[in-house]
Amino acid sequence: MKHKNSHLLVGYWSRLRKGRDVPDQTDIDPRAIKRLLSYTFILDCENPGRPVYRLAGTALCERFGFELKGTGFLAHWEAQSGLSLSTLLRQALKLRQPVCISSVAAAAIWPQPSQGALSAPGGFAGKPGIPQFQQR
Repeated sequence: MKHKNSHLLVGYWSRLRKGRDVPDQTDIDPRAIKRLLSYTFILDCENPGRPVYRLAGTALCERFGFELKGTGFLAHWEAQSGLSLSTLLRQALKLRQPVCISSVAAAAIWPQPSQGALSAPGGFAGKPGIPQFQQR
């Protein structure tokens, strides 16, 4: 993990587990990750092949120019990258381990082309989900 905020978030995620495989959504205290919230998003992975934004921070929505909630996460990636990401997300859910993703954007909407994201599996009312942190 290249970004210090990735380390902070993985540490927080690990503490929330409290001996369980993954923390539950109800364990997350937004105040504990206050400075990361505008770049944080949660994916609904009930269908891991088509993850959907369950929640997205304001900074991310501003970068995309619209509210991300309810939209497909993989729709923003070219086809081959989307397949690779889908595989990584499935592995994160299966192994119940965080995954750190680095990417380079090739679109005019990204003023900073190099991006990073941290995926850490979590539970949401018994359904799989993945809280994410998009690094700036």
